[in-house]
This record gives sequence, C-alpha cells and structure tokens, in this order.
Amino acid sequence: MIPMFQLSGEEEIDYGMLCIYIIVMFVIVLVLYILLYLYSRFGKKESRKHYCTYCGKFTSVESKCCHADIEELLFKKVCSRCKKDAVVVCKRCKKIIVD
Repeated sequence: MIPMFQLSGEEEIDYGMLCIYIIVMFVIVLVLYILLYLYSRFGKKESRKHYCTYCGKFTSVESKCCHADIEELLFKKVCSRCKKDAVVVCKRCKKIIVD
C-alpha cells in the first residue's frame, strides 16, 4: 500500500503558492461582503427604519416638506414627491431625526 502523503522532512513548502491561496480566499470573502452590503443597502424595496431619540423606537420616516416617503441615496435623502433635499421626520411623533 502506497501512502498518499510522504513527509520525509526534506521537502520544502511552497510558500508562494500558499500566499496566493490566502490572497484569493481573502478577495473572495471581501467580494462577498461587498455584495451583501450593496444588497442590504440598495436591493431591498422596503424603507429603512431609523431610530427616533424622542420616541425611543425604530420607526419609518417621512419628509418635513410634503410628509411623503424618503428616497435614500448614498449620502443624501430626497423627498419622493417634490424631489428636493428632505429633512427627515419621525412618522409617529413628527420630530426631526438626525442621522
């Protein structure tokens, strides 16, 4: 019977190939993390909940100008009715929410 692995101590480990495997695994994990982040940020159709410090609960938000839903872009929030920059207001208590 021939053993699958023969370790005699004289063989050298190929550290270059090991380094490539580690880098490839790191890149795969990083790509999966970025895809999951993008899906959770932009892929969901429901509105994101915001924490209201006045109510003390996670709640939906609306714009102060038109009391319409908010379209959340990358770094700004836009009123879905008038398409202007929106001030975010809690739907329950109508207090301004600061993110």
